[in-house]
Amino acid sequence: MSVSCTDVEQYLHEHIPLSKAMAVSVSSIDSSGVILSAPLQPNINHRSTVFGGSISAVSVLSAWTLVL
Repeated sequence: MSVSCTDVEQYLHEHIPLSKAMAVSVSSIDSSGVILSAPLQPNINHRSTVFGGSISAVSVLSAWTLVL
């Protein structure tokens, strides 16, 4: 079964609101893996770098999306 990046991204945003707040996007998805990305601006910390919780959340979302 083939799904589009747009469909998966929409699913994540509808069912996992944090993914929408973080502006997570699905760059690629196929049977060998998934690539998610998130821009710095909504995921920035007080040091003007990426927030560690955001890194962790995107990692978990990637793993979860792969088994979706």
